[in-house]
Amino acid sequence: MRFFCILFLLLTAGCASFSVNDLYKEPTFNYQTTQLQQLSFSELYAKTQLTITNHNAYSLPIQSVTAQLMVAGEPIIALDSPIPTLAPSSTTSVELNWSLAYSALSDAAQIYLSENELPLTLALTPTFEVPVLGARSVNWQREFLVPIAKAPKVRVTDWKVSNISLSALTLSFDLAIDNPNVFSFVTEDWQLALNTENKNIASFDLNDGSIAAESATQKQVELTLGLFDLGIAALNGLKQGSWPDSLELDVSGDWRSDDLDVPLPLITSNSLKALF
Repeated sequence: MRFFCILFLLLTAGCASFSVNDLYKEPTFNYQTTQLQQLSFSELYAKTQLTITNHNAYSLPIQSVTAQLMVAGEPIIALDSPIPTLAPSSTTSVELNWSLAYSALSDAAQIYLSENELPLTLALTPTFEVPVLGARSVNWQREFLVPIAKAPKVRVTDWKVSNISLSALTLSFDLAIDNPNVFSFVTEDWQLALNTENKNIASFDLNDGSIAAESATQKQVELTLGLFDLGIAALNGLKQGSWPDSLELDVSGDWRSDDLDVPLPLITSNSLKALF
């Protein structure tokens, strides 16, 4: 019946001043949100949600659909698009699950990895089977940003020997913890460790704290270590104001962000090694 109604309208279009636009209205697409599902320093998993509104009084079956994510105008991921038949005069919700490994980015897109966010373009080209009129395609694109997780950086801005006795030496450190990310995070159970030849000779627990996005926080700590554990060469270097190559200052601990709904990547002592 719907077929014959549309056919009748087409045949009488000249008399009734109807046009194809009166018979078929292109569906509209609305981007909703992109939610991170998993985040690491090398890849991310996410879910993008959008809605499609069918303004016509008849259903629109899907003939085919091309869905892809692009960076810098270059397609990088072909998506499986679960777009169903659009019911008459209704809005349909669509979810696209996808993952992106940063190593898959082209040379032109790799430059974005130095930034804190990656600009992505979702491109959809569905072809609908319109009664009587046949196949009709829609080209739709939407740009959005996803965060690129980067490990915090711990910098030693100043240090000195604050006390020395016959058996021990105390070092004072001014530390800066940099957050290069577009999200804030909270440090949890961070520990400062002084190691020599893979052996821990002193450690200090840092108080938990919050660091705002793209900012830094300052901390002052003291480490006391035995002279026997330190060694003569390292001791002489410290007394002369020179940091010994044999000493490494490592930081370990966990972090979380209330700005994101997913756990942050695991950070190791190597990624948090203090920089002088």
